[in-house]
Amino acid sequence: AMVQGHATTGEVLPEHWLTPAMVTEWLVRNQVLEEHIFGENIHVQIVKRCTDIVRFLAAQGALHDSHVRLLWEVSHGKHESVAQAVYAVIVDLTPQLSAPQLAYLDARIHDIP
Repeated sequence: AMVQGHATTGEVLPEHWLTPAMVTEWLVRNQVLEEHIFGENIHVQIVKRCTDIVRFLAAQGALHDSHVRLLWEVSHGKHESVAQAVYAVIVDLTPQLSAPQLAYLDARIHDIP
């Protein structure tokens, strides 16, 4: 039997179709941001190419406060190129952040000596 999912329109989709909700759930369940993009093996080229994934999660309402904290924290104590790449992601993301997330980042920026 074929496993089937339901789109928001109510139509039945074959198993090989991916919905935004399915991709979001997979990204969150597999901790793609925490483990693979901004984890301990962070790499500047991966960070530079991750903006679409981070923005996608934000658009789906799945970019949590913990992710915003991770973005900020991972930029510290790293090579300058990594920090600059992370800052670029944060800048690209700001239109999609919630007011509390923006306030958190604003407070961190003002903490910089």
